[in-house]
Amino acid sequence: MLSILSGGQHLTAVYICLDHNKSVLHLVNAAHLPVLFMPKKGEPQWLSVDGDVLGVFNDAHFACQSFPLSGGERFFAFSDGLLESFEGQARSREQGMRELSNFAIKTRALEIQEAATEITRLMFEHGRRKEDDVVLLGVDV
Repeated sequence: MLSILSGGQHLTAVYICLDHNKSVLHLVNAAHLPVLFMPKKGEPQWLSVDGDVLGVFNDAHFACQSFPLSGGERFFAFSDGLLESFEGQARSREQGMRELSNFAIKTRALEIQEAATEITRLMFEHGRRKEDDVVLLGVDV
């Protein structure tokens, strides 16, 4: 990435591999936000794995963690543009993560595509504007 990015540019990324045969989620994170895991019942959990940002270090290091899965669970990966807002009704990353978690609970009964659409709508209600790229990827197990 150092050869592609220039002038202090960098990026974060998350790599998710869902192994259906072993019912395991493998997660590698390059300084990206944690993945929101929704168990079939109970409270959402944040899956966080350490990793360096891309485009900054010659020798970047990344960890891989594996998480067991069961049918009926889901997870969400997203960009910081979904969480943060700085103009009008400002919202910090932490506030955005709390709201995202609450909205994931609220939409648990919806099909995954409907849930992702509704969560995105809820994140930007009350006049909040999209100020950055907005990505929300939802996956049902």
